[in-house]
Amino acid sequence: MKKFAILLAALLLLSVTAMFVSAAEFTNVAEGKAYTLNIIAGTPGYGVPDPDDGTGYGDGIDAFRQRLTNGEKAPGPDGGASASERAYVGGQNATEAEYVIDLGSVVEGIKKLDMDLYDNSGWGISAPTSVEYFISDDNENFTSLGVVEAANVIKTSSGTWNRYDMTLDLDAEKSARYVKVNVKVGSHVWSSEIEVLVESDEESPDTSDGFVYAVAALTVSAGAAIIITKKNRSK
Repeated sequence: MKKFAILLAALLLLSVTAMFVSAAEFTNVAEGKAYTLNIIAGTPGYGVPDPDDGTGYGDGIDAFRQRLTNGEKAPGPDGGASASERAYVGGQNATEAEYVIDLGSVVEGIKKLDMDLYDNSGWGISAPTSVEYFISDDNENFTSLGVVEAANVIKTSSGTWNRYDMTLDLDAEKSARYVKVNVKVGSHVWSSEIEVLVESDEESPDTSDGFVYAVAALTVSAGAAIIITKKNRSK
């Protein structure tokens, strides 16, 4: 019984330790950074007729509203379509566009890139096709990191809206100052945020229900075993 109690205590310690090292946190280093826009196929300047009070859907001529790096990602699959959320969207009337984000200096440890895209046939917004991510140190020579095909992305839905998180997970950390994103869609680049993610120095605990229940069960079992062991010793 003593060995059993020691084993349970060891498992509990390992579980608690894992709780604080298993859930990595990421920082979006593109937040607040400026980007340029090149409309390869489409109509530049979509969004100009929208109000300048920030409630329109478009990102404007040359993306002057800079909504895709303001750190405000649409919270749901409807792409910020409601009146209270439309300011999230930096839409463009284009079927292909390129964004180049200047991170300000070379950033080390890039592990993940993401761009959210949406479709809604009722709004005339067709499904995305693909997103390709590139990096560069000089804004001239770019290296492709990979292509994310919308057909391989599990979309989330809300009514007639569909959301595609075009996430590229990298096998190895990369460094870059400039990140180029080539977007191909059926019609209208409809997005709220482009993210360039590096792993944070601090990691947060895994607080998922399943993990918490497992730790609780181990705690109770270890406690019960210790009590039983003490009782056996007192006999």
